[in-house]
Amino acid sequence: MRTWSLFALLMLVLAVPAPANDPTLTERLDLSGRGHGDDVRWQFEVTGGRRASEQTTIPVPSHWELEGFGNYNYGHDEDKHDERGLYRHEFKVPERFRERHVELVFEGVMTDTLVRLNGNEFPVHRGGFYPFRFVVSDLLKMPPQTNVLEVEVAKVSSDKSIEAAERDADYWVFGGIYRPVYLEAFPAESMTHVALSAAQDGTLRAVVELTSLNGPARLRAQVQDKDEVVAQAFDQEVQPGLATVDLQGKVNGIEPWSAEHPRLYDVALELYRPSANNEEVLHRRIIRLGFRTVEVRAGQGLYVNGDKIFLQGVNRHVFWPSSGRVSRPEDDWRDARLIKSMNLNAVRTAHYPPDPSFLAACDEIGLYVLDELGGWQDAYSTEAGRPLVRAMVRANVNHPSIILWNNGNEGGHNPELDEFFYENDPWGRPVLHPDAPSSAGFDSEHYPTWNELNQRLGYQISFFKKVDQDLLVMPTEVLHGLYDGGIGAGLEDYWRLLQSSPRGAGAFLWAFTDEAVVRTDREGELDTDGNHAPDGIVGPRRELSGNYYAVREVFSPVRLLNDGPLGDFFNGSLNVENRFYQTNLDATTFRWSYETLPRPWQDYKTLASGEVSGPAAAPGETGQLLLPPNPETPNWEALRLEAFDSQGNSVQNWLLPRWGRRLAAHRFLPSAELEKLAQPPKVSLGKILLEGFLEPRAVPNGSLTVDWSRSASGWIRANVRYETKKARDFFGVVFPLDLDNVEQMEWFGQGPTRIWKNRRQGTLGHWTKSANSVTPPTAGHEPKLRGFYGNVYWLRLLTKNGPVVVLIESDSDVGLVPPLFPEDSEEALAKVPKVEGLGFFHGIPAIGTKFHPPGDLGPQSQRHNADGLYSATVWFYFGEPPL
Repeated sequence: MRTWSLFALLMLVLAVPAPANDPTLTERLDLSGRGHGDDVRWQFEVTGGRRASEQTTIPVPSHWELEGFGNYNYGHDEDKHDERGLYRHEFKVPERFRERHVELVFEGVMTDTLVRLNGNEFPVHRGGFYPFRFVVSDLLKMPPQTNVLEVEVAKVSSDKSIEAAERDADYWVFGGIYRPVYLEAFPAESMTHVALSAAQDGTLRAVVELTSLNGPARLRAQVQDKDEVVAQAFDQEVQPGLATVDLQGKVNGIEPWSAEHPRLYDVALELYRPSANNEEVLHRRIIRLGFRTVEVRAGQGLYVNGDKIFLQGVNRHVFWPSSGRVSRPEDDWRDARLIKSMNLNAVRTAHYPPDPSFLAACDEIGLYVLDELGGWQDAYSTEAGRPLVRAMVRANVNHPSIILWNNGNEGGHNPELDEFFYENDPWGRPVLHPDAPSSAGFDSEHYPTWNELNQRLGYQISFFKKVDQDLLVMPTEVLHGLYDGGIGAGLEDYWRLLQSSPRGAGAFLWAFTDEAVVRTDREGELDTDGNHAPDGIVGPRRELSGNYYAVREVFSPVRLLNDGPLGDFFNGSLNVENRFYQTNLDATTFRWSYETLPRPWQDYKTLASGEVSGPAAAPGETGQLLLPPNPETPNWEALRLEAFDSQGNSVQNWLLPRWGRRLAAHRFLPSAELEKLAQPPKVSLGKILLEGFLEPRAVPNGSLTVDWSRSASGWIRANVRYETKKARDFFGVVFPLDLDNVEQMEWFGQGPTRIWKNRRQGTLGHWTKSANSVTPPTAGHEPKLRGFYGNVYWLRLLTKNGPVVVLIESDSDVGLVPPLFPEDSEEALAKVPKVEGLGFFHGIPAIGTKFHPPGDLGPQSQRHNADGLYSATVWFYFGEPPL
């Protein structure tokens, strides 16, 4: 496994300016910083909005709105502010640049950009998400003179197709130079562009563009492994005047790249001129590369290196609340690792290409990428789009993580642009049209209901339209999140359905993060533009939600088949299913520990621990994991287990109890005889009488009876029985309680977040949550404490007047009800009880997504078929229970 420190060292070697004494390398001279918090201040003036006409400075890169200038706009706004930003920056270059080929590079400017260098004006660049460059070798002033760079940026594009494709969109739109600006100085005779392709069998192709070659030379490629040992080298002669070289060869002994095994090599390219006694190296370049083969097999599936895979994906925008689309390498790496931690193996870069550092992270840690050309419901014209396709593909072509190109989104496709992807890509990656069929061989329609997806995977969509049996089904947007709805809800049903068909190829969830921007014009308020942008699996600052844990569990490549308590006769054997696509289960590691269960007054105790390798089981097979039966610690109460993949990433964790809730409750309680009570006793917290709390109400309109008893130590036992029938969204009993008085809940059970009928995933554990833990992205939304919790052994409610401790014997879910929903939740709602209090439920409601109510999301999202007698046994202690 390659460590972060080694990678950082590599990036240092490749990214920092070349030493002045090595003229064979490309040198980078930064004119701006490299990201948020690493910036250079340029002179600046904005023509409209806040601080208009003020001559001052601004950090570059940045968006000027987030620095207190101009005005904010969300893409849906009809009348967008059209201010322009005027930048000026002075700089000097080293004397050695006099003999070099120098290019001025902008990695991203929103939207139209007019550049002048020392009074020399370049053609206006239009398109806010793409790098562009100008040759400036003859325009630079050499030392001791100073160069003057002037940049005029218009937020609103003068090209109507660019304005519609990029800025009439469902995301925040900003202005400014928001990605790095720098000079690249090449040797006079050099390789100015390299496009590589590398197949699983070791076949390597390098399409190299040359400049100013003055005489015969040779081009050599050397492939180096992680220990810098040359695996293979090959070269060919290059004649002067030749603009492009197509170098091809085959490398033996290659380990292929995939998301599960992201094996990378360094391809060292040298342009050199042989001589009788030596060789003169003209230019050197090192490119990080993985060898892999991706196949779209009609009607059969998506294959990587000959193995069928499914894309377990998410849609990601480049976004951070305080910096917008200005990123940093560490931010991109954090996001890639967070996506990987959810057991996702793919990311779609909606609705524009990302920063180069994010793609480098995907290469290194193993994520398949769909890299996307802009165009949300409106497409670039062919004239405007062709240079943008060229810029995107040329910038990103050497990343093995990119397996498909996306041409626009949701109707924002211009099929005439497809050919320009292939023109610039020696890999020949397929070009997808998200939300539409395309020549790439995919049906990627967005947001199908579960039934619609079932039909698309079958033989007909309707009585009149037949399914194309060659198309692979892969919705590039599915299960649209909103607040706490969608994404994880119904995911297990959708995923089972996709994997049941040979034509299923995967799906991409919408979306990775809530996009709440810091409003510098509203005292730092976090703004999601209403319900347009709070769609994430994680919050704007990457806060983890219930959907995070659901996604992680549904996509776990290791599934534990043992269900329920282990029992007193557990012998250390567990059945595990291998859900990797290309990895044997014996490459995984399992860490285990035997522990005691936590009580409301004490935490876990670890009694014994260790680790073992997984059993030999091929993908799709089941193996037997053998752990020590642990006879030395007969008092163990739970087994903790965590699985790690071959790269050392945690993929899933479990806590397996020895006993069920009934046995555990009696072991927690002091032994004492019970006194039966004819009616519920009066109870209080401190000096406050809890009137009505021990008067439970049935919420399914059924009959209700309660048997009461009390122990000598003060525990009160309630055995509740009720009968109900019919299809219901929820049913159970509620003990009335003012939840505004509840400040915190501590519990041992499933967590760390609430659940829904169609999103029950979570890990058994000891959790604590405060009532003021609000749902991201902004304060004022529903407190995360309210809701339903599964497999709860005990809970401790900390009220303003004191604690209430509850032990639960029966198989029921706990509810702090009713959960609340923001007014603009659309279909991301659930039908919930109206009675406020602490409830015990045998049926909890399902939640919908932004676009679909629960009933559209598959079997797990349907109403309960209640039929019969139900009971719940719970114990209450008002105050701190005795030890």
